[in-house]
Amino acid sequence: MLKIAAILLTHPAFHSSILKDLISLIKRTSPIICVSSATISASADTPNAHTRRRRAAPFSKQSRRAKFQNPATIASSKSTLPSKININGIINKMKSYIFIGGEVDKSAIESPIPDDALVIAADSGYDNAKALGYAERCDFVVGDFDSTKEKAFCSRAKVVRVPAEKDETDTQLAINIAIENGADELYIIGGLSGRLDHTLSNIYLLEALARVGAYATICDGKNRVRYLRERSSLLILKSEYKYFGLILSDKQAKGVTIDGAKYPLKNAKLTRNDPSFAISNEVAENFAMVSTKKGGIFVIESKDLSK
Repeated sequence: MLKIAAILLTHPAFHSSILKDLISLIKRTSPIICVSSATISASADTPNAHTRRRRAAPFSKQSRRAKFQNPATIASSKSTLPSKININGIINKMKSYIFIGGEVDKSAIESPIPDDALVIAADSGYDNAKALGYAERCDFVVGDFDSTKEKAFCSRAKVVRVPAEKDETDTQLAINIAIENGADELYIIGGLSGRLDHTLSNIYLLEALARVGAYATICDGKNRVRYLRERSSLLILKSEYKYFGLILSDKQAKGVTIDGAKYPLKNAKLTRNDPSFAISNEVAENFAMVSTKKGGIFVIESKDLSK
């Protein structure tokens, strides 16, 4: 609880009544809370020690590498960044900010990128990094460079050039590098406009990352997307993103509950046959909590673009 309070106190949307409401909600639901600087996700059940050990495996650094590593690319892109391992040998949370192509509003980054974060640009994502003032912070620049306007990159960046014809998108290659360098909390900036096939591919990468134990958000300043795994919960703070909606990644989701919203749900069943049922909801007061017992869900927050 103290950790939750510390995170909320530093959140740009925090005001004092949020904590009181959150404590009340936690007393009703009694989840196990896992906190990141951008969101709070919670397990919907209380696993015993054996279950925790068994579930810990997908979160290992080795497992993440096995899922995303592209040997031809990663072999030449080892970072010299310091290791994020504490004295007990436990890997700490490491953030990575990945700039990719597409239109990006300056509000896509709500607070300054931490000094110790890994910054990566994928092809024309370097243009977005430059526009937002982070080109000189790039540790890696990756891509076939068929879409960037830049011909030269910052001196500190390691440039990873790949063929135009390849199996992975430039975005996935950037994610590969982030995972290989120990990142398990990824913020992808851009990628939600332009070609629809690329947009959908970028969104589904959130699910793939969640399955290997990495938390990820993709945001362009107009929309923000996160992935909610089954048997977990997601906290949505009231912010300039007026609306939120739920889109299923599975055929159906069961036990879906929404608290603190204009249109609440209680232990509902959602299906792809009725996709509009959970669209265009709003946070009623300070925050809303979304949880699902079975089935993965994309939680999409959107600004009111009519203004």
